[in-house]
Amino acid sequence: MQIRSAQKLAWENKVAKGFNTTDVPLEFCLLQGEIAEAFDAWRNGREDAGEEPRMWRSTCWAQPR
Repeated sequence: MQIRSAQKLAWENKVAKGFNTTDVPLEFCLLQGEIAEAFDAWRNGREDAGEEPRMWRSTCWAQPR
């Protein structure tokens, strides 16, 4: 999948679910939190460590240009 295609899908998902599309600082804070959770899961060897990146990948800030 091309990056532009992934961005478009992520953007459409955010709009469809009513997620924030204007507050960029908030998005970076939320993304940092999700990445920290994913790292913590990986570091502690949790079996669901692969779930965290999938969750934020579909909702993270991505605006098609």
